[in-house]
Amino acid sequence: MSLGKIGDILQAQGKLEEAKAAFEKSQSIHQTLTDKYPSYPRFQGDIASSLESIGDILQAQGKLEEAKSVFEKSLTIRQTLADNDPSNAGWQTDVVFSHQKLMAISLEKGDKKEARKHVKAALAILEPLEKAGLLNASQQGWPGYMKEKLNELE
Repeated sequence: MSLGKIGDILQAQGKLEEAKAAFEKSQSIHQTLTDKYPSYPRFQGDIASSLESIGDILQAQGKLEEAKSVFEKSLTIRQTLADNDPSNAGWQTDVVFSHQKLMAISLEKGDKKEARKHVKAALAILEPLEKAGLLNASQQGWPGYMKEKLNELE
């Protein structure tokens, strides 16, 4: 079982500090792999996923500034992966997911302007993917959700 899955289980059990430690260890392992094999982007994506999980824990603990910082690091990695492989819809939708996380943090902090920025960034990615038919079944509702959020924030 991967450390990420262990972290997920611990998080579901409400053991947030233990879950965070598992996600941090997972991130460390993926960083080592990335350093050793820099041309293999999947390890970088795994770092971004571990960071996202750490951000989720911090958000659940009410540590919004720390969570925002971690989500921003995840977004930076994902944006780089997407920029390096623009035809990869998976990297593109990962960027959307990071923007959604940052939108949620912004809303929790009461910063509607920042939340709008992330919604617009997500829509700028989603709309072309939708037109090209590149969203999978679970993602097809994302553009509508983001448009609703944008309307709420206007």
